[in-house]
Amino acid sequence: LNYVGNNVSIMQYATNSSANTVYYGSADNSHSGLQNHRFYVNADPNTPGSGHTEALHIASNTNATFAGNISVAEKIIHSGDTNTYIQFPGTNDKIVFTTNGSDHLTLDATPNATFAGNVITSGEITINNNASDNDKGIHIKNDTDAYGGGITFWTEYSGTDTNIARIQGGTNGSNGILYLQTANTSKVLTTALSLDFNQDAIFRGD
Repeated sequence: LNYVGNNVSIMQYATNSSANTVYYGSADNSHSGLQNHRFYVNADPNTPGSGHTEALHIASNTNATFAGNISVAEKIIHSGDTNTYIQFPGTNDKIVFTTNGSDHLTLDATPNATFAGNVITSGEITINNNASDNDKGIHIKNDTDAYGGGITFWTEYSGTDTNIARIQGGTNGSNGILYLQTANTSKVLTTALSLDFNQDAIFRGD
């Protein structure tokens, strides 16, 4: 098992004053080792050949292929960046994606997706809405009384992201108002058109 030179080692061991180490299949760079590791299981231990199936293959390129599920108690952690990981917290049907130690995307059982930052795409975002249910679609919320959420349009100007226009929801008491705003050369947004709950349209310009 513990071959040296040009012989292939199936298993090697090393000992020193601080630790004992067993190497499976691949020796150090001074010796030969195995290129492929294949682990097999049988469905029935008392029946030879019953369900003889490859469960794991570790190839010479270090890729590992599992034939079945992989069970994780809580986290899958990036080995070179330990504060970036996928987490399965507890038993509350939730998946959390964490980067730089902060939760940036949470998927729960409702099913809601909660983003902690901006959502950036170079393509389209398509929402397949049920035409018989007007409550579905995009909901933009603000926790203040005067204004609802809004959609801001940006462009890159001289290497800087710059706002150019905005569609803003608002309220007058419990009545809804929709504002269409445009930016001047100083990038200050001003309401150009407002639509109120009486279906009246107010233009601020010509």
